[in-house]
Amino acid sequence: MAKVGRGLPAPKSKRRVKYGPNVVRLVCEDLASGMTYNEVTQGRGRPSHSSLYEWRRRYPEFAEATDAARAFGAEVCGDRALEVAEQATEETVRKAKLEVDTLVHRAAVLAPERWGGRGAGLRRAEPIEVVFSVRRFEKVVGPDGRVCVREIKPEGEV
Repeated sequence: MAKVGRGLPAPKSKRRVKYGPNVVRLVCEDLASGMTYNEVTQGRGRPSHSSLYEWRRRYPEFAEATDAARAFGAEVCGDRALEVAEQATEETVRKAKLEVDTLVHRAAVLAPERWGGRGAGLRRAEPIEVVFSVRRFEKVVGPDGRVCVREIKPEGEV
């Protein structure tokens, strides 16, 4: 009988990192430098993915801080895309285009209001109210034999 998990790497044993201002600052600095959640969780003294998501759910101020940090990270991605594009040569243009497109897409994911392609200064659409009214009609044959249509008004309307 085959062993369960055979061929899979053993899970990393991580010490549970407690939520606090120092770890929040560290996580936000890393996110603001353009790092991914995966990169942020690597190394000793770093929170796990599940801790980050739990903290975002439990602490609204942490969610707000990480969102702001990721928006700064989007700017880093945009700056890096510009550097890659400027350094491209005829031989490297295909690879550079892929890298630039990936960086710009990542920036759009991190900060869609700024990098999402909707243009600067556009606000989200406000909900509108749509009102439908139903009118009823009937077919009427006139005294001259011509057929016409007449609206049936609700009681009390003229």
